[in-house]
Amino acid sequence: MCSSAHTVLQMCSSAHNVLQICDEVNFLVYRYLQESGFVHSSFTFAYESLLTKSSCVNTPLPPGALITFLQKGLQYLAIEEHLTADGNERRCDTDFGLLSPHTCDALTGGGQGGLPNMVGVDSSRNSLLQDTMMEEAEAEALPTGMAPVAHQPPPVDDSPTAVPV
Repeated sequence: MCSSAHTVLQMCSSAHNVLQICDEVNFLVYRYLQESGFVHSSFTFAYESLLTKSSCVNTPLPPGALITFLQKGLQYLAIEEHLTADGNERRCDTDFGLLSPHTCDALTGGGQGGLPNMVGVDSSRNSLLQDTMMEEAEAEALPTGMAPVAHQPPPVDDSPTAVPV
């Protein structure tokens, strides 16, 4: 993930910190893949992200560390999103998630709602940016002249399989 910028970042004075953070994130993802049973994916990820050359590989981590960090980050974003300019809490019964925009039922006391707010970006620009990014991603994914196809889950094979004894 972050290892491709390795040579460029070595020239910067703060490069060590950036590389260390990249290695730590890669290690968290690697551990998550292992804990989730994705053995081959975790092996490939460790190889491609050069984790064997990282100093954080031997760092002890509690199980579920990546999920814990994501949950704490979401809690922080939810708190940040639901505080008004005067420091009071805005009531909201809508769930806060990673992948979908958050919109409060009733926006009172200011605030934008939507995805975690970026400083200096209003919500209309934020949604325009999201739409543009989605269109670009869809355009890059399709060869020229092909129409988009609705994503469908792979077929499930219900036939009995032999289990080795």
